[in-house]
Amino acid sequence: SPSPSPPLPPPPPPSVPAPPSVPAQPVTASASASSNNSQLRQRSPVELDIKKLRVEAEGFKGSGNAAYERQRYDVAERFYTQSIQRLKQVDRLIQDHRLSGIQDFNTELAVLHSNRAGARLMTGKPRLALEDAKTSMELDKHFFRAVSRAATCYCRMGQFDAARKVLDSFLDRRSDKSPSTDLYSKMLLVNEIHSKALRVAHSVVETLRDKEKTITAIVSVTEVKDEMAYCEVFAALRAAAHLRVGQFAEVTAALVPNAAPSEPQQALAPWRLWIGLAVKYFSGDIPSALEQAEKLKVALSAKEEEEEEKE
Repeated sequence: SPSPSPPLPPPPPPSVPAPPSVPAQPVTASASASSNNSQLRQRSPVELDIKKLRVEAEGFKGSGNAAYERQRYDVAERFYTQSIQRLKQVDRLIQDHRLSGIQDFNTELAVLHSNRAGARLMTGKPRLALEDAKTSMELDKHFFRAVSRAATCYCRMGQFDAARKVLDSFLDRRSDKSPSTDLYSKMLLVNEIHSKALRVAHSVVETLRDKEKTITAIVSVTEVKDEMAYCEVFAALRAAAHLRVGQFAEVTAALVPNAAPSEPQQALAPWRLWIGLAVKYFSGDIPSALEQAEKLKVALSAKEEEEEEKE
């Protein structure tokens, strides 16, 4: 009998269609922010504080620059001060926690102190402005703007030798020992203002005996008033010239110090008291003149004691 046929192989399993591909979802802003936040959470709390303070410092600096451009110098000064305070907080955190690998921010501080020097100079604070300019120079010895502002402060106070000295010291720090265009221009400007000041001072002193010539001298003093706004010698010359021609209201205005109240006051300087006494006397106000004479006596005694202590 025929042998049975071998069993047939089982039929192949039915084909299963592959699942449809799911398109990749685009990364949304919220997902990106979540990723960034995740990275931030990995930083230490101190590093997060430092980042926050530096962002705030940059914001205050920008507000200060905007206020300066609008000539709101008092507002600019406050913003620069807040920015400086934030960076000083950063410095304390770095020192306290002995952190390393953080970018140095001396250059940022140098710019801020220089900017605040400019704002303070425009608001009647030449000595505070000079302190800021010097601090900026210490933070960045190659930052010419700070050097230039220090020289300007000295010129406004009539200290031309000091202005030249600070410019010369900057030149000494240059490797090529040759002045840049900006430095050379500043040196010329300081010498020009000094020469003009000497010329005006000489003309005022020479013309005080002649009333008509004194009026001409007053005009020349006015021409350098802004360039030497905080110079006591020129304030005295202005007051004396106005007194010579009987312009008592102008004398009184010249006796008021230009410096802000936060600056060391010169209101009781002996020369101011003496000219003020003369105004009251020639105006016929004898009681006030006698009262002014007593103030002058006290001021002269205090000055004499101060000189003795120095010796």
